[in-house]
Amino acid sequence: MDQVLSLITIFLVLALSWSCIYGYNMNDFPKDFAFGSAISAYQYKEDVKLMAETGLDNFRISISWSRLIPNGRGIVNPKGQQFYKNLIQELVTNGVLEYIKQNYGNPPVYVLENGRPMKQDSQLEDTSRIEFLDAYIGAVLKAVRNGSNTRGYFLWSIMDLFELLRGYETCFGLYYVNFSDPYLKKSPKLSAQWYSAFLKGNNTTFLGSKGIKQLQSKSNFSSSSS
Repeated sequence: MDQVLSLITIFLVLALSWSCIYGYNMNDFPKDFAFGSAISAYQYKEDVKLMAETGLDNFRISISWSRLIPNGRGIVNPKGQQFYKNLIQELVTNGVLEYIKQNYGNPPVYVLENGRPMKQDSQLEDTSRIEFLDAYIGAVLKAVRNGSNTRGYFLWSIMDLFELLRGYETCFGLYYVNFSDPYLKKSPKLSAQWYSAFLKGNNTTFLGSKGIKQLQSKSNFSSSSS
């Protein structure tokens, strides 16, 4: 269902927007428009803190029913139930609103799991991802202004993780994850800084190599989070 919804949204955006809008920021969107991110891996307190640092106000949760009901029916696993209670409480504590995947309807339309795959390595200057996000979000804004009932945009994904089709070969994350590190050390890519600046209301239109240098010089991110 998510894939169909995403395809419909992409078609709608492209049909209404042959060129992206330049010079936009988050304040150009309706006040109730939901921006956020999503992930399917385990979430820890440190990861929720990282989300808050990035500026995420919304987080799309994917419910793992095998964790809640291991046998497919019958008694709910209390440990699985407690996991989601703890996660939601941690999100609330950090001021991040949870969106449960199963609650979405159409209309309205939400853009889910939109992102740019790239080779999973320690290269943090993912400029092509910034170009993609800038063009796509700009096209969403133009579609909204043209009457689209798009209500939210959830980027995939907040950090690198195992992808179903390509494993760890390519990843979508805004944060690089060192999977060979037992502590899974995380480092912000340039796209994390771009999206964070956008969420905090700054004008983050991609401006080529000059814009990247400005973004790097203004970055206030810690070098890593673990």
